[in-house]
Amino acid sequence: MPLSRNDGLVIQEVDQEVLIYDLETNKAICLNPTAKFVWQHCDHKTSIHEVTKKLSGKFDSKITGDVVRLALNELKKANLLEKETVSIGAEEKVSRRDLVVKYGVPMAVLPIIMSLVAPTSAQTGSCIASGQPCTSGGTPCCGDFTFCNGSVCVTE
Repeated sequence: MPLSRNDGLVIQEVDQEVLIYDLETNKAICLNPTAKFVWQHCDHKTSIHEVTKKLSGKFDSKITGDVVRLALNELKKANLLEKETVSIGAEEKVSRRDLVVKYGVPMAVLPIIMSLVAPTSAQTGSCIASGQPCTSGGTPCCGDFTFCNGSVCVTE
């Protein structure tokens, strides 16, 4: 098992999930109970087999090692594992579809990691000047009569 990353993270447990704010990337990340369980057992000592066995007991369901491997791959993508300890080979990758179709794993047990980029405080108060690139629904254009026409801020 790899080692979970803790440096540069603000961690808050909420009910059965965990919310993590990554100070390096300004990402807010939510781990569902399965992903949280696997992440908390990434201690560089516990084997995938042991985590699978404990996870099966926690959810009172037959869970395969592929569920743990999927969680590890998702944790790796979210940058929640120490880089030097990550050793998940390409041959060990598995998809959610495989788990549901091949093994009948309940959807509620699948590891889910959701993340979004949180704006910095400077970005929250900023606006885009007329003539500058923009996206509808993104950072607002400056001025009372300025709007995003889909690609550029324009003045009416």
